[in-house]
Amino acid sequence: MIRCMFTVTSDDFSTYAPNGWNCNMWAINNAAIKRSVDAGLPYAFFQLGQFIEQGSSLFGNLAQLETDLMGIINSSYGHNLIGYYYDNESTDQYPMAVAVMNKVMDLDTLAGTRQRPIYILQGNPGVAPAYSAYANLTGTYQVTDVPMDKAFIILNHIVHQTAPVVFGQIQETNKTAAQMRDQVLAVLDAGAKPWATGTPGPSQANSGTAPCPASLREALGILGYPIVCAP
Repeated sequence: MIRCMFTVTSDDFSTYAPNGWNCNMWAINNAAIKRSVDAGLPYAFFQLGQFIEQGSSLFGNLAQLETDLMGIINSSYGHNLIGYYYDNESTDQYPMAVAVMNKVMDLDTLAGTRQRPIYILQGNPGVAPAYSAYANLTGTYQVTDVPMDKAFIILNHIVHQTAPVVFGQIQETNKTAAQMRDQVLAVLDAGAKPWATGTPGPSQANSGTAPCPASLREALGILGYPIVCAP
């Protein structure tokens, strides 16, 4: 079971698998999943934001959504697709978000049974109840001035917010190995399965590998958490 996610920014996917990562959280089509699998990342989430956010060239293009998604599901990489991801930070995109997720649920149903979950990151927890009928998994950010346990309390007690609150996103930049390890352990202690994003700190900047320090991988390994990475 996938319980921990880590996302970094790099055009070189070959650095991730050797460092323990195994999932691309930001796949947009079959080619992206193929590229991930070829680099040793066997799992992927399909990114929905490109069809939901105004300003995107694919905003509202449900025909292209169907083409891209069915191209994955009906290909040899369909089994590598494990879910759908929407980074929900908008308060004005509800109609399009609902249209896109309804389309996804229709396409991802086999013999009347949904096959894959939708994960919605609630960057704005106050709008979480609006998506209670669509989010199968949810989570929020861990930031320096708001401990993850307090952030999770909000999501866990919003009326009509029923999705399991399981993902904590760490979004910090220029963290050292020790600082990143401490943040991840704090998120785990709050009950989250972390997904972190950011840039490497000075001690990792020239390491020649994905900017996730070995000490972080060791901490997660000690705790028994498999690692998921989103390039």
